[in-house]
Amino acid sequence: MSSMAETNNLDIYESGRIQIGSNIYSNVTIDNLEVVGELGFGAFGEVKKRLLDNKVLAVKRIKRMDKQKEKTTEYMDLKIMKCSNSTFIVEYYGCIFTEVCSFFENF
Repeated sequence: MSSMAETNNLDIYESGRIQIGSNIYSNVTIDNLEVVGELGFGAFGEVKKRLLDNKVLAVKRIKRMDKQKEKTTEYMDLKIMKCSNSTFIVEYYGCIFTEVCSFFENF
């Protein structure tokens, strides 16, 4: 896991890059995030409370899609989460693509 750098232009599709404010973490893997609690689960995945650099995150893990149409929907969801600016929607920090897809949100 690399240290932080300043930038405002985080590519939402780049796996392993997590931006929290002006801090950017590179090459983050799911193993870098300590599980500190369970938040919930549903048909599309689970949400756990995890730590990154002493920051508490809600990490949503969902099953990766196989079909191209489903992958397109997955990327559109990422873009919507990244562009949303509402006190009623959690803040998107980035994602890690593995056998499952992890989304990082403010907790």
